[in-house]
Amino acid sequence: MDNTVQLVVEQWNQRIDQLDGITHNLANANSLGYKSFRLQFNKLLGTSAAPDQQTEDTSIVDTNFVRGAIQATGNPLDAAIEGDGFFAVKTAYGVAYTRRGNFSLNKRGDLVTETGENVLNKMGGKINVTGGKVEIGGEGDILVDGRKVDTLKVVAFTDRTKLVRLPGCMFRDPGTAGPVEEKKPGIHAEHVETSNVNVVSEMMQMINVQRMVEFYQKNMQAISELDKISSNRIGRLYS
Repeated sequence: MDNTVQLVVEQWNQRIDQLDGITHNLANANSLGYKSFRLQFNKLLGTSAAPDQQTEDTSIVDTNFVRGAIQATGNPLDAAIEGDGFFAVKTAYGVAYTRRGNFSLNKRGDLVTETGENVLNKMGGKINVTGGKVEIGGEGDILVDGRKVDTLKVVAFTDRTKLVRLPGCMFRDPGTAGPVEEKKPGIHAEHVETSNVNVVSEMMQMINVQRMVEFYQKNMQAISELDKISSNRIGRLYS
């Protein structure tokens, strides 16, 4: 009975975690460059060689890297990537990667993200511009009055599934994703990439997972009632 209870509780906890993930996706349906995800679970065998060896549940974040819609903004510092690449930015976590391209200039003239992180150039340094009209060209070139002064660093990966999610629609390469610099990234200037969250699909998934949560709750209640009945019977036998 104890093993049955443990299994049901584990399944219930997993469905709750999945609900949290769906809620997070829905909350970011309007977040630029956001990539939706699903929380999957695998069972890994323990180290014991005995027939009754324990198993361990591990969660896997399955990110959907399908490109979101490209939306015109008219802002000369906004940029969206046509291909599979990511903009490189300097964060508190080190170099991170994002598809969110609503950039601006801070007071020092540095090109930064919406939350103030420095956008990096091809050499991995800050992009600083001064002077006249600043805009972004089709290959990621930074132009001032039509003259090229720097170039955005855009990176693709041989295995995007290895990327680790970070706050703010960003990702980190743990060293196994295989970064490759995009030489011709295909930049849509004065555009941004919207979230790829499919709200209808997320709502349907939420309904299905909620039903599973209710199913496991009922199972836990039924097991609890059986335990009470068994305890009462044992008590009568020895009274």
